[in-house]
Amino acid sequence: MKHLYLMRHGQTLYNTKHYVQGHCDSPLTEAGKGQADAAAAWFVAHDVKPERIITSPLGRAVETAQRVASALKIVGISLPPVEPCDGIIERSYGSLEAGPAANVPCDLWDPGEEVVKYGGEGSRALRSRMVSTLTDAMDETPDTLLAISHGSASLQFLKSVMEQEGRQAPAKLPNCVIVHFTYNESTKQFSLVEIADPAA
Repeated sequence: MKHLYLMRHGQTLYNTKHYVQGHCDSPLTEAGKGQADAAAAWFVAHDVKPERIITSPLGRAVETAQRVASALKIVGISLPPVEPCDGIIERSYGSLEAGPAANVPCDLWDPGEEVVKYGGEGSRALRSRMVSTLTDAMDETPDTLLAISHGSASLQFLKSVMEQEGRQAPAKLPNCVIVHFTYNESTKQFSLVEIADPAA
């Protein structure tokens, strides 16, 4: 069995202001940087040694990935450069982005297809993209992959796995949550192992 660790980025300025991010971006806060450092410490404590780190190309995910990679290298874990991966970018919320989350007329975390009329990406397309991208990435990884993504994108992937297992997914995911899956390369199936919040 191979292993996937799917992780959300650290807290951002927009997170603290309760603004919609999507494809727009804002920097990590000091708390967000601390969350990324706590995640790196969790990997060390659990003897997780990823062979690859891929990240959404958005700055908040890239900064999180780089902080984790730097911390792992300090303790002697050898890693290739962090790889940007467009396929695990957050959903677009279209014209709703950069505005208050309170103004979004649907569930921000799982809006279904409601954001499509605002120029955003619906949940069906997002789920398909995440599953396809992470399946391909696991097929190309010898054993252990760390993927740094976003809240709504990660939630759709988690839901795809948990629904197949007959389990209920959480409504949202905290910053720098680590979701561990196994991956069976012969069946192309993911299985949930645990959901860990190192900063809790």
